[in-house]
Amino acid sequence: MKNIIYLSLFLFLTTSCYKDKEIFIPNQQYSINNDLLLAELTGTPTAILVNIENQDVISLPNNIWLVLPNNKVNSIGNNPVKGQVKIEFKEYTSPRSGLLNSYETTTTTDWIDGHKIIYLRITQDNQEINFKEAITLYFPTTKETENLNVYTLNNEGNIKQWSISMKLNSGLMYGDWLIYDNVFPSKEITGYKLTINQVNDWMLLGRSIGRKVVLDNPCYVEMPKTFNKTNSMVYFVSVEHNLYFKLDYNNYTSQFFTTNGIENQDLPGKLIFIGQLSEDKYYFGTTNVILGKDTNVQIESIGMSKEKIKAALMQL
Repeated sequence: MKNIIYLSLFLFLTTSCYKDKEIFIPNQQYSINNDLLLAELTGTPTAILVNIENQDVISLPNNIWLVLPNNKVNSIGNNPVKGQVKIEFKEYTSPRSGLLNSYETTTTTDWIDGHKIIYLRITQDNQEINFKEAITLYFPTTKETENLNVYTLNNEGNIKQWSISMKLNSGLMYGDWLIYDNVFPSKEITGYKLTINQVNDWMLLGRSIGRKVVLDNPCYVEMPKTFNKTNSMVYFVSVEHNLYFKLDYNNYTSQFFTTNGIENQDLPGKLIFIGQLSEDKYYFGTTNVILGKDTNVQIESIGMSKEKIKAALMQL
């Protein structure tokens, strides 16, 4: 009789413990929207409202300055623009984590070190404004960069890639500048001055660091099979340059990989892993890598909140 009582008590206790325990089963089919998740982690453009009738010098984030034309006759179509306009702006190179939410720093033939990658859009009532005179941007920096070019985005098939804009290059100069304004005190700036006749959504100030090559020995990343291209992403970020790209995924080996390399040199950097297996299950990890040398690397990922992933990305 005692044995039956003990057995019943044991079964009751083990059953109760089992019911109270939460078991997380990863959903390998969970799908994430890369663009939305990266926007949450790295931020979106800042919207600034400006009355262009009484202000033509605007302070943008990261100590960048925008000067509108002296001639206030701007137009949407042939109509004069007066009153308040919206300026949307973001610099994706400060902090460097913004790179992950910009466009890969490459042309069809070269890798680019992105000195500045910016998004700029000026609208009124959601309509883009056509300026009849040049707009000026000032980028403070204490050192002139050799062979710096201005790049804009072009479609190469289904992929957007950077290409040098000869038109914008002619408006890029380095020197000491003095900005006069009625709202802000006069501003002395050492750095780059860029004049543009038409606002482009995306612009890159950068320089080529070498030609793109396909590595004979691709670099593969060892990850648990739980993580795949539908719920995860892996990026390479250079430690020496503002250069980044997203790794590909091999459906047959279930591995992230890259064949990207740079001609006649190794490319040291970090691999950044971000994964999401449910609405509130996020994973993050990094590891060092040298493209051109390392062919198999492992990334240790741990569960993190989005806020902690943001903080980790800020350390890039």
